[in-house]
Amino acid sequence: MLTITDEERMQDIIAQTAEFRFRICWQGAHALLRGRGIDPLRVLRLSCDQGDDVNTDLVLPDGVLVNVDFKENPKTREFVSISEWRMANWSDRDVELARQIVGSGDTTEFDQKVQRYFDQNWRDQDAPLTCIGLRIARGPLLDLHRRSSATIGMKDGWEVAVRYPHQPDRTGNVLVDLSHVPTFEINGPNTGSALTSICGVDVPLRKIHSGDGRHVYRLTPGRAIVFGNSPSNVGAIDVTGGWTSLALIGPDAERILNKVTAVDLRERTWPVQACCQGPIFGVNTLFGRFTDRFELHVCSDSAEFFWDVLMDAGAEFGLRPAGIEWMSEASSQK
Repeated sequence: MLTITDEERMQDIIAQTAEFRFRICWQGAHALLRGRGIDPLRVLRLSCDQGDDVNTDLVLPDGVLVNVDFKENPKTREFVSISEWRMANWSDRDVELARQIVGSGDTTEFDQKVQRYFDQNWRDQDAPLTCIGLRIARGPLLDLHRRSSATIGMKDGWEVAVRYPHQPDRTGNVLVDLSHVPTFEINGPNTGSALTSICGVDVPLRKIHSGDGRHVYRLTPGRAIVFGNSPSNVGAIDVTGGWTSLALIGPDAERILNKVTAVDLRERTWPVQACCQGPIFGVNTLFGRFTDRFELHVCSDSAEFFWDVLMDAGAEFGLRPAGIEWMSEASSQK
């Protein structure tokens, strides 16, 4: 009779958990677990069976074993709801090993093995089922996010940093990569009439008009940049990918920027919904000021250097990176 060793069982738990934690197709399940107050990056998966729903056994961070049925969107194959959630009262050696891991108090070594397994066996081939065979866009900071162990997911055809380990709370200073946001330029003598068509008004110089899922920056009489939903029938040029956009959020955002630029950021000279251009450590930067954040836009060639400059400047203020999920959750709580 074949005996399965603990080492073999542990390897299977690592493989199951690596797929659950990091494969793009499981990001919907992560959101559903977070809705129940459970951190998916601390969950261990023991099994997975595909039927009408996807049935899986999970060991939660508190050691509780649950059997869960996830319902899929039939077109995208993304998990959209939990159809069954059952507390399981059985136990076997796999469950015992999983409970030892989550109950150890320090899962760093196990987590590193899970990440390594994903990197070696899944990363190069991982993609949503709906995107297999299609081109997937990748921003200039994607490798940096991966090196920082961010959870990578899909957003509008882009691979993005969805979530960072130990996401910052709502009171701290945060930096978020928004490079996936569609970006368009409007140039020429008809810029004013084009903006009137898009916004209902001719946007004043160095002002930002927000609405209909887009932010329109008026830079000069003959030039405007649109971040967000595509403007229709105004001759806008799609320059997505040429720009890298970052959101700097928090009580010390202005103080962080004052360390790296000579641009006058005082609100009395540069109010909310205003924009301007100026250098940050030699990198030409388009600044946008909003009620709750600054948005900073630079040439993608300078993106990683620019990110490092901001993180270094923000270190004394506890600046931390976050994924786009952080911004979505912050917006939903307003």
